[in-house]
Amino acid sequence: MNMKKIAIIIVIVLILLIGGTFLFKEIKGQDVEQGKIISKCWSIPSQEYNVGQDIEYNGLNIQIPENWIVKQYEKEINIVSPESEFDQFGYIIFDSLEKGSCLIGVWVNKCQIYPDITTNAQEIRYRISQIQNNLETIEGYSVVKVDSELGLQKITKDQDQIIDIEIQVPQGDDTVYTFGIGPVFSQDCIGEFNKFLETISIK
Repeated sequence: MNMKKIAIIIVIVLILLIGGTFLFKEIKGQDVEQGKIISKCWSIPSQEYNVGQDIEYNGLNIQIPENWIVKQYEKEINIVSPESEFDQFGYIIFDSLEKGSCLIGVWVNKCQIYPDITTNAQEIRYRISQIQNNLETIEGYSVVKVDSELGLQKITKDQDQIIDIEIQVPQGDDTVYTFGIGPVFSQDCIGEFNKFLETISIK
C-alpha cells in the first residue's frame, strides 16, 4: 500500500471519527461543540427509509441512478456504481474504489430540542448565513443548493485532488439531511455525485 493510499485512508477515518462537519462530545445527554452546548443528535436507522425505485424518508425523495446498487446499513444508505465489488459482509471493497467505483452515502440525523440550547440543524443554518453574508470564511466549506434548500458543503482534498465531499442540509430545527461521496479516486465520481444531487427532492 503506497503512502498516498495510506494518507487517504487516514483522512477518511478521521472524517468518520469526527462525524462529518462538527465534532461533538457527549455530556449528560447533551453535546458540546467548541465549548458550546448543543442538543443531542442521532442517525435514523436505514430501515425507516422507504427503498424501492426511489429512496424516500418523510419529505426527502432520491432517485436511484440506473443500474446503481443500494446497500442499507444500520444508520445510513450507500448507493454505489454498477461495477462495484463487495466483501462477504456486503461492504464495498476498497480496491474497487481505487479502480473507479463511486460510493454515495445518505443519512438523516435528528436532534433533541431543549429550551435555549442550539440544535445541530440550527448551528448549520447559522454557518450557512455567516458564509453567505461574508461574515465567516472556513477553508473547504461553501454554501450550495440541494433542490431548493441551502446546504453546507465540505470538500476535503489531498494534494489538490478532491477525495471527499459532504453536504449537510438542515430541515426545521431538529433534522439534518447529509449526502456524501468518498473516498474519491476517480474524478468522474464527482460528476456522478453532481448528477445525483439534481435528482433529490425535498419537501
